[in-house]
Amino acid sequence: MQVEIPFNRLEIACLILHMYSMRDSIKKVLKSNYGKVSGKNHLKTYDEVKQILKYEFELLEEDDNETKVLFLFEENEFEMLNSFVDIYIEKLSAFMKEAKMNSAEDKEQMDLLQQIKEKIDQEKALKVNSELFEGEVKDEDKGQYFLDVKERNQKEKAINV
Repeated sequence: MQVEIPFNRLEIACLILHMYSMRDSIKKVLKSNYGKVSGKNHLKTYDEVKQILKYEFELLEEDDNETKVLFLFEENEFEMLNSFVDIYIEKLSAFMKEAKMNSAEDKEQMDLLQQIKEKIDQEKALKVNSELFEGEVKDEDKGQYFLDVKERNQKEKAINV
């Protein structure tokens, strides 16, 4: 299953910058968490995502910050991007607080990363919903989803009474 995410030039540049700067650290973490062979496979996926972003970035005009590029990520690429952005924002935010980094430029970078995270989270929610209705979600996850829907319906009925 492919996941579509639209990014503009600034978002792409931000991802490229942070992914390239973190590659060595990511390589160590992946090797530590997954072992040598599996870690290499995950790093390959990480590098593929970087290359996809870089290729599309180079095709855009230098002053074109409005055009959105629709990226089609394979599921493993999407999961890698999602994991990277989630963990990176968390670590960067903690570092910035500790180092008392609060300039306008720092805030702008964090806002841009948060904007990217929101897009990824939105696509992740759509992916989960489509899997749910295609029967690809585990039964215990379905139960929680339907419990949430049932609870919401009961609240709506109570309000309407």
